[in-house]
Amino acid sequence: MVREALAGEVPGYLRKLEDEADREPGDRAGQELRALLRGDCHLHSDWSDGGSPIEEMGRTSARLGHEWAVLTDHSPRLTVARGLRPTGCASSWGWWRSSTGAGRRSGC
Repeated sequence: MVREALAGEVPGYLRKLEDEADREPGDRAGQELRALLRGDCHLHSDWSDGGSPIEEMGRTSARLGHEWAVLTDHSPRLTVARGLRPTGCASSWGWWRSSTGAGRRSGC
């Protein structure tokens, strides 16, 4: 692979991976398993180290047909993941309650 790259060629292994990624998913077992999923129990929003706002995550979850989702943003102890501070948690919780009218309070 290194020799191919140094020669200015696309390495055969990389070409194989790219070809596989370009194909339509045709794995029946995988599709059947995906159809059985009802929710996601490990989500991080942009309040912590995730990349999307909660509203977007909720819309995506609904579009995927999920019945539930568990938001698992990090606590302040995990500083490398920009843990959610207690003040941020309190304001976030207020936003969540007013936006959804639902939810159970967790420890902030």
